[in-house]
Amino acid sequence: MLPTSASDNFFGPPSVRSNPGNAGQRSLAAATAKQTEALMKLATGSRINRAADDPAGLIAAEALNSQLAALEAETRASERASAIARTADGALESLSDTLVDARAAAVAAANTGGMSEAEQRAYEMEVASAAQAADRVAQTAEFNDTPLFDGMMTIAIKDARLELPEVYSTDLGIDEVSVAQPEEAASMLDSAIEQIASVRGAIGMFERESAAIGRASAVEFENITAARSSIVDTDYPQAAAEDNRASILQAVNVTLLASSNDVGPDRLTGLLG
Repeated sequence: MLPTSASDNFFGPPSVRSNPGNAGQRSLAAATAKQTEALMKLATGSRINRAADDPAGLIAAEALNSQLAALEAETRASERASAIARTADGALESLSDTLVDARAAAVAAANTGGMSEAEQRAYEMEVASAAQAADRVAQTAEFNDTPLFDGMMTIAIKDARLELPEVYSTDLGIDEVSVAQPEEAASMLDSAIEQIASVRGAIGMFERESAAIGRASAVEFENITAARSSIVDTDYPQAAAEDNRASILQAVNVTLLASSNDVGPDRLTGLLG
């Protein structure tokens, strides 16, 4: 059966044939939407600005975001642990210097020949200062108002772990050190120096392990960031091209709609299609 009217023409949808301006409006709206999407990508630097842009990509990106957040927290914990270790080592370094000086005084005090009473008292005071220094460090050394050497401080980051001991004079065995027995005093101070050196060695090993963990975390963070970037970041040349194309289509559609009264339905439908 042959078409009985122009609206039943086989070569175009009746709705477009009867009102070709509708097709122009739809084409213009589509071009505008494309341009808005392209501009959004260019403005935000992200090609996924809503779930509908790439559902699978969004899921993957959110999973990577979670990993990045965990790595950032781990990095902060590692930096804090290293800061605590450095603070503890600094306090023990000062104590070690005092112990070394006290031992030298104990050795010097053993040679009393020609030594005045004032010199002997000075050596006695220097030796006694070792016990005082140990007690002072044990009582006052802290990090963020937290005591370091009360026997309760434990620093841990992943597999690296460090427990700081008490360093009171009684713990070091120098609470009764005296130049009255210089050889014994020197031996007691030697033992204390060795104990402090051992603790400092453990701190140094912890700092090395913590630094290695920090480097590994930094590499992992960089790799995950790159993976997320490949999923989320805008491809600027492509987005710019999409924007240009949409802009051109907008201009064409506006021109066609403006002159639709002067263009025949068949011609306008062909141009818009």
